[in-house]
Amino acid sequence: MKGIRPIIIIGAARSGTTLLGEVLSQHSKLAYRLEPKYIWRFGNPGKKDDVRTTNECTPRIAEYIKGRFRRFVMRNKKERLLEKTPSNCFRVGFINKVYPDAQFIHLIRDGRQVAVSAEKKWTAVPDAPTLKRRFINMEIPVMEWPHYSAAVLRDVFGRLVFPEKGYIWGPHFPGIREFRKHHSIIETCAEQWRQSINYALRQLEGLPGKRVIPVYYEDLCTNPAETIGKILDYLELDHEEVKKYAESRIRLVKRKYSQPETEKMMHIQTMIEEELKLLGYQIK
Repeated sequence: MKGIRPIIIIGAARSGTTLLGEVLSQHSKLAYRLEPKYIWRFGNPGKKDDVRTTNECTPRIAEYIKGRFRRFVMRNKKERLLEKTPSNCFRVGFINKVYPDAQFIHLIRDGRQVAVSAEKKWTAVPDAPTLKRRFINMEIPVMEWPHYSAAVLRDVFGRLVFPEKGYIWGPHFPGIREFRKHHSIIETCAEQWRQSINYALRQLEGLPGKRVIPVYYEDLCTNPAETIGKILDYLELDHEEVKKYAESRIRLVKRKYSQPETEKMMHIQTMIEEELKLLGYQIK
């Protein structure tokens, strides 16, 4: 078969990547893989953070990753791969080396909103459907199970038994565990967004040619059809019924996409003010 020319959605956790992925997955040519983070981590399961450099992209690792995704696309009888994994913010260069023809969509959302949304995940019990999906898909190679068992017991079951303690959830930026020891959950969520944004911007800017389209979550929610249309044009895909689906699906989340200002938001604003300004958000 031809190359699967991946479409990679890049965005910090709780930035709306799931919503965007769901909408684009309605296209008949796309096979949508939801957060296959362990496939991207193959070959280095003991790493304590989600950063992967281009030097780690050996022929063996690249072939394994390409093989897993190629079989997934073929099994679903589609033409291209659509993928979203929030921790990919920390490995854009690595992904680009695996797939030099990949197209990237960078979904951006106000970090204050993201942090408040993420905090709820940090203190919630684990998502059963997600755990089931990872197990059924055999996402983790059997040989790497021992490396992940301790982390699963600590972070997944820790949140199940002691949700108020805020065991690590989401992408692991370098030093996240040490940072969490000295900061509140909401502060760690803000730093998680800040690190995700900085890593993503730095690496995406270094890609040659027109390989990335920036998209604001706020635009997606207020003008879904127009925003999705621009994305489909960039991906060189016809619009099919995707724009209509976007309007009906996003209408359901429109009312809650922007949460009211809170003291927590104002507290973390100083931590992420530089990035907010860089992205064009108003400082209050």
